[in-house]
Amino acid sequence: MGDDTERFEELCRYRERLEHFLVHFGRSPEDARDLAQDVLIDTNKHIDRVPLGYEWAYLRVAARNHAINQATRTKVDAPLAVEYADPARSAEERLIAEQESRRFRERFHAAFSELSADSQQVVVLRSRGFSGDEIARSLDLHPTAVRSRQSRAAKHLRERVGVPPAGVAWADLIGDEP
Repeated sequence: MGDDTERFEELCRYRERLEHFLVHFGRSPEDARDLAQDVLIDTNKHIDRVPLGYEWAYLRVAARNHAINQATRTKVDAPLAVEYADPARSAEERLIAEQESRRFRERFHAAFSELSADSQQVVVLRSRGFSGDEIARSLDLHPTAVRSRQSRAAKHLRERVGVPPAGVAWADLIGDEP
């Protein structure tokens, strides 16, 4: 019983990070708090399935799945993207927002393809919730090299692509088709 309690307390340290992820996923702050709590409780029920060291990656996937499932059940109350949150927006405004999102994704993928293979791997693994030390071990790099590649990649992407439009999260672009 003590191990389960300690493991749940360990999960709870990700609460704020999880809420922040859900807000960037298109949730309101209140909705993100409620959803993060649900994810933490559900994850705790299956804590034996979560490998040690992979808690954040597991929580992030679970949160994304919970958000998608919730939005599927209640489309009006829980939109996935900010651009659809305002029902007063016209079809033309939504179309413009979709086109802007598509152009941004194309620019992102073009800029991402300019990165070295190592830098791409660092960005992908980081977006999947791996820590810098985990990435360094898996790519056989020094942790300082991982931080450097991540920093240079982020700078390159910001300079080439700019700020994502409403409803588009950086993490969702990794692995996305251009």
